[in-house]
Amino acid sequence: MLIFKYMNIFKYIIVGLVSIVAFIALAGIFKFDFLANLPEHTVDGNKIKSEDTTAVQDNGDENKSTYEFTHVVQQSPNRVKSLMSVKIPELKFTENDFVIEYSQYEVEKSPQVLNATYKKLFDLRSEYKDKKWNGLSFSFVSIDSKGQAIVRLKGQWHGFGDMSSLYFKREIEAAAFQYPSVKSIKVLQDGKIFDWCVDDMRGGPCNASENAWIKEK
Repeated sequence: MLIFKYMNIFKYIIVGLVSIVAFIALAGIFKFDFLANLPEHTVDGNKIKSEDTTAVQDNGDENKSTYEFTHVVQQSPNRVKSLMSVKIPELKFTENDFVIEYSQYEVEKSPQVLNATYKKLFDLRSEYKDKKWNGLSFSFVSIDSKGQAIVRLKGQWHGFGDMSSLYFKREIEAAAFQYPSVKSIKVLQDGKIFDWCVDDMRGGPCNASENAWIKEK
């Protein structure tokens, strides 16, 4: 009789353990198969916490102005991508003069705001998928201790139309001069100072040093 008593206890223990394992398995199926397929949930079934748009101050050397960034849910689950807003200049002709107007675009958040600004500018102005604008592509920009933005371009200049150089020059300068920390700009082409002799249509001699692309704000 004692043996049967212990066998019954053992049977209850086995049944209890099986029930616990079955409960854990069902909970896992619910989380990973059901919740993971719901909107605003990650692949492991956790709910993504939405965040409001937040204004932050950029403390880097490139940009002392305030910009905005926001977290948005991407199509691929389990990844949240940070965005920030940059202002892209556009040269427009009014009744009497040319003026620069800025439009706001969202780009991937980066501590190098001026780099992100130029990348977006070249994306918008490039004639083809190679991201070249008038034959030149943007490499990177840095700011020295004196506040000079050094913009590095690569490629071969090919102006498109009589006004292409004017738009190119004014918009690249305006992209940097919108930031208070930038006091001047110097543009390099393949490591050498860009000179506007490349766009001189007079046919005579052109002094490269007098036409070097160095501009004070």
